Amino acid sequence: MNFKQGIQSAPFTIIVIPYIFGIIFSINFVEHSYNNLFFITIILLSIFIYFINIYLSSKYHYRWVFGLVMFILLFFIGFIRLQQKRTKASDFDINKAKYFIAIINEEPIEKNKSIKSIVKIIAKKDSLDWQSTVFKAIIYFEKINSSKKLKYGDRISFANNLKQVSTPNNPKEFDYKKYLANKNIHFNAYLQTRNWIKLKGNDANPIFKYSYQIRNYALNLYKKYGITGNEFAVLSALTLGYKEELDDQIKQAYSSTGAMHVLAVSGLHVGIIFVILNNLLFFKKFKQGRIIKAIVIIFFLWAFAFISGLSISVVRASLMFSLAIIGTAINKNASIYNTISLSAFILLIHNPLVITDVGFQLSYLAVTSIVYLHPQIYAWFDINDWTLDKIWSITAVSIAAQIGTAPIQMYYFHQFPTYFFLSNIIVIPAAFIIMYTSLFFLLISGIEIIAYVIAYILNWIVWFLNYLIFGLEMLPYSKISDISFDLNQTLILFIIFALLIVYLQRNKIAFLKASIIVLTIFIGISSLKKVKLIETKSIYIYNVKKSSIFNIIDNDNNILFADKESIDNKKMIRYAAYNNWLFLKAKNVRNIYTDNLFKQGDTSLYLNKNIFYRNNFLNYYNKKFLFVNNDDLLHFKSNCKMKVDYVVLMNNTKVILDELSELIDFKEIIFDSSNGYKQIKYWKKECEKRKIKYFSVPDMGAFSLVIGN
Repeated sequence: MNFKQGIQSAPFTIIVIPYIFGIIFSINFVEHSYNNLFFITIILLSIFIYFINIYLSSKYHYRWVFGLVMFILLFFIGFIRLQQKRTKASDFDINKAKYFIAIINEEPIEKNKSIKSIVKIIAKKDSLDWQSTVFKAIIYFEKINSSKKLKYGDRISFANNLKQVSTPNNPKEFDYKKYLANKNIHFNAYLQTRNWIKLKGNDANPIFKYSYQIRNYALNLYKKYGITGNEFAVLSALTLGYKEELDDQIKQAYSSTGAMHVLAVSGLHVGIIFVILNNLLFFKKFKQGRIIKAIVIIFFLWAFAFISGLSISVVRASLMFSLAIIGTAINKNASIYNTISLSAFILLIHNPLVITDVGFQLSYLAVTSIVYLHPQIYAWFDINDWTLDKIWSITAVSIAAQIGTAPIQMYYFHQFPTYFFLSNIIVIPAAFIIMYTSLFFLLISGIEIIAYVIAYILNWIVWFLNYLIFGLEMLPYSKISDISFDLNQTLILFIIFALLIVYLQRNKIAFLKASIIVLTIFIGISSLKKVKLIETKSIYIYNVKKSSIFNIIDNDNNILFADKESIDNKKMIRYAAYNNWLFLKAKNVRNIYTDNLFKQGDTSLYLNKNIFYRNNFLNYYNKKFLFVNNDDLLHFKSNCKMKVDYVVLMNNTKVILDELSELIDFKEIIFDSSNGYKQIKYWKKECEKRKIKYFSVPDMGAFSLVIGN
């Protein structure tokens, strides 16, 4: 079956595409909610126009009108559905509220210094009485015994410490505010013990409540029988979808090798359960054997989803497999494209915002690509040996999935795993073995002697899997990193891939020529972008709590000034600056330690012809900065004022602004993020009195200055 035939036999594909377009248009181009009556009017008008056309002419060449009108209808249905589901912070008046009542909406997560919980707020109290309301927020509880005991469904009352989720603090930083807004979460708060109390009662959904309890019971069984450390982290993620124990090192290793999908319970894991059950169950002797088998398999698939905590990814995969099983049971020739489209349509009808979820995008792109490309790739070689044939089949699946997801992986994660085919030859069979073994372990966990033996075997298998993945990561050129594509470049890549796929299938030179033309456009856009950025001259003072970090990017020079503790904190530097470096094509960073640099004394640095530093004064092209980290710097005499453009106050230095103004002729004061809230508040007040221009990094985000050519 070619792609056209597949689409024709899959009506839900034709339905879901305009519906998705409507959702995307609503997300990206419409800021405000509109009255649904307006859109209903448009829909009714479209239908009216359609019937007028039918009345005027019933000729064959008017057949396209129906398709056009249906496209418009579905587009606006998607548009309206998104408007109905999306909320904004301004929809909720929280400023007058003194107290809230909330329900713990998910299982709380224990962090290093707090307990994180998503809550559903159901009531608020102002100075008079309680009022009902419904919205979600993220609460960080002070980590004590009482907060550790909080469970899903518990009711709490707390004082109004809610704040809107902050915008990104630094240039090109991950937009956490937008990420949460796509989940309809706009507020967060940190609550100390005195700010909240636990109320009586529990409002948990019984399905989710027992699902979490069973998953926690299984996790405790792993620990009871000696599975700990990285082995426990990977095993609990792989079999139960519990990823809270995964550290950054493990995530990076699996991500760099293209094996990260195995750590999120999703299609692969549900597929393994399906294969197990499909091979074990035989109902051919019964008249309705196919139907009975479908019911049994679907029951166990959802039982597995239940045990693994009903995470979004496993629910999505279980729905997709269930629809495929139902379709096959009713009609052996049911279209898999119809199944994929129907499952997507159901999820998007329920919550159109799920389309912004990276997991959703990767899942459907991978599945569609595998279904369409795997048979064609697999047919490249005719292998008679059973083992080699299975290895090639797994490789073909990996190649198909990577083709479908590569552009979006590079867009979101800025890297491409070059050894993905090797890692998948390892992790897919390993996942089968681990899933089989863990299911057996959980079934016989009551027999301690056998359970200890199985747990030991399971622990060793996972250890060996980790060993191989870390080994692959250490190989040279294991990944292409520091990839920076914008959304337009990503869409162009998809077009190139699609044209090449059609060319390989149909062998028509026109598609190859079209792909070369689009590739030329892609290279041209990338080259122009690089030429514009290669002459970058800019300076940044990053917003990193309790730290003084500034960065000069001068063409190919990327110079980072910070104390040793900050520079050694790779995770913090990556979060604050990495995306900005990617965007500016500034790769090779040179670290300048400021621990002794800012101490008074004769310290000079000639970094290049454009950058010169001496005794807390920095000259960058025609801009001059003075960095003040203690008042000793101002205890000198001079016959005339020194002229600078910017004075940067650091480390809560005890500077009197009048004395500073007498010694230094400056245009603007910058308070960096090493200063405390109270000190900055005092400086801001003093600046406003004296009409001094200021920039507060903690309040306003990173300071950035682009030097003109």
